Amino acid sequence: MMDSMVRSIARAPEAQRREMIKTRLASFNDMDDEARIRGMKDMLAAASKLNDDELGRIVYSRLESLAEDFDEDTRRKLIASHIEALMSLPKETMMKDMKAMASSLGKCHDSCKMKLMRTMKEIVSSMPAEKQKAMMRMLPEELRKGMQTS
Repeated sequence: MMDSMVRSIARAPEAQRREMIKTRLASFNDMDDEARIRGMKDMLAAASKLNDDELGRIVYSRLESLAEDFDEDTRRKLIASHIEALMSLPKETMMKDMKAMASSLGKCHDSCKMKLMRTMKEIVSSMPAEKQKAMMRMLPEELRKGMQTS
């Protein structure tokens, strides 16, 4: 069921896709931490089965929605849960999502990019040192450069 839902979101027109993702993110926000991470993990696993173009469309819409439709605290909670869910998936699945995120971030407008990178830096900086190092090693080069403090 998750596979077909993710596929239909990926194939929807941009405005509809954005609204569907915004609604899904809002529902994740209302969940407790464990349920939110489990739900995101299931969604990420389903999204990893999409082709690169479909995944890119979903990731772009997710990033734009996170930056524009949610306040800073909600964005931080959702991105932190996304990172936790990603880190519990097989490396290939995690890397596919991170590559799509790096590519999609490059398409986002500057304000969107700045909000997202600031939030991701805060989250990664607050991780224990070993987890932080592991995360930084796995990031695609474009994201790693953006995450390094100036």
